[in-house]
Amino acid sequence: MIKSDLVNVASGRGYNPIVGTIYKKQAQWLNWFRGDVNNFHTYTQKVNGKAKTFYRPTLNMPKKVCEDWVSVLWNERCEIKLKSDSARDAWNRVAIDNNFDVMFGNTYELAMGIGMGYMVEYLSNGKTMIDFIPYDNALPLQWHNRQVTALMTWTHKKTSDGLNVYLVATHKMIGVDYVIEYETFVSKSDGELGDKDNKYLALFFGEGVTEFKAIHMNSGKPFFQVLKPNTYNHHDIHSPYGVSVYATMLDYFMLADTLFEAYLNEYNGNKTRIMLDSSFFKTKMQVDDNGDVSYINFLDESDTTIMSIPFDSESMEGRKPIEIFKGELSFDQIELAINKVLQLIGFRAGFGTNYYSFKDGEVYQNNLNVISSQSDLYKTKKKHELVLKKAIEDMVYSVLYLEKDQGRYNGNIEEENIEVVFDDSIAVDDESVRKRYKELGDSGYIPKYKVVAKLLELDDEEAKILVSEAEANEQERNKMYLDDYLDE
Repeated sequence: MIKSDLVNVASGRGYNPIVGTIYKKQAQWLNWFRGDVNNFHTYTQKVNGKAKTFYRPTLNMPKKVCEDWVSVLWNERCEIKLKSDSARDAWNRVAIDNNFDVMFGNTYELAMGIGMGYMVEYLSNGKTMIDFIPYDNALPLQWHNRQVTALMTWTHKKTSDGLNVYLVATHKMIGVDYVIEYETFVSKSDGELGDKDNKYLALFFGEGVTEFKAIHMNSGKPFFQVLKPNTYNHHDIHSPYGVSVYATMLDYFMLADTLFEAYLNEYNGNKTRIMLDSSFFKTKMQVDDNGDVSYINFLDESDTTIMSIPFDSESMEGRKPIEIFKGELSFDQIELAINKVLQLIGFRAGFGTNYYSFKDGEVYQNNLNVISSQSDLYKTKKKHELVLKKAIEDMVYSVLYLEKDQGRYNGNIEEENIEVVFDDSIAVDDESVRKRYKELGDSGYIPKYKVVAKLLELDDEEAKILVSEAEANEQERNKMYLDDYLDE
């Protein structure tokens, strides 16, 4: 395993990287993120004495939780604000060149699921690049207060003659200097780091490059950032590694998928069955006018609604050659149980108990949630933003530093006041606002059409038409009532 080999390399250089159970946990979280957990989603059991492999369907709730957190934390309403035009132009150019909007969202989504993700900024042929590195291509070497201060990253290429070449970069701080050292390792076997051989640096940096001096930058900050949930690592309280946002929810996922399987099997197990004598499945020979012979099977043997049973004379006594058995479907109870589990998942994920619902075989996000500054979702959102904000600020700082080094930015980075603006538009207690509007309308402080426009999300003209029609109907009813009263 490459990471194990790099742990040995780092240990030989005086570092003490974590080699506990975190890698096993990350592999477990990844399987749940993929929705394919061995011995759970794919399992074997005996049927009539023979081993048979089964696949359990999944609601894919682990990935759904990660997707929703990224949508809440970093969406189109979020913004990186910079003071000067020069800084904005530099950042926008680098962001577009590196497909930042897509790659950042993808990297952060996986980081929420596995607990870690990384960004690294560097120059390549004078161009500012951002590498988005998954958890399994980086190794924290040093840290302080669980903040990583030295990092080892690697990439892999295969030569035309089948050799595996690994470019290993060591990122560290020496005082205010940020230092990057590159080296290459070569092996013939897949999954092995092999021996150090820097002549293969040319494979990554261009023809003739066989040595790479350490790069020193007086930046005061490293040009790498760690993306992770702001969740305490309960597996190793001293570790710099983050934990999956769903690390404590695996039992809930197992229960949800088990119930989902029962939900789907409810139809297959209790659907209507048509029982036919096996003779109905026999192929019938037909001869056309030219004497050509063809064989026709009038029934589809793969149709699980139709079942074949050999009816002998005894079994046929008192029975019809075709029997229809109507099953009784009862989805309601299973659906209710799935919704209970989804409430637990939403609560443990930090969304609150009313975030997810299950209906007609699908998981829905409850758009009628009341999200206020006192809600679980808002509080957890603010907690995760603390880690995310610093990572983005440091990334933009690194980009501006490199852009200035290349003469494409001429401002003062320290005066830019890099500001990360998150989306707080969700933090509106819609129910309270609606109630307040209704009270003001009933008291006559605002026109009725304004209340209707707010409650039904209409423009003023549409609301006025509805109010006018309602008032006209009310007048007509009152007139009819008076006419009936006067007739008496």
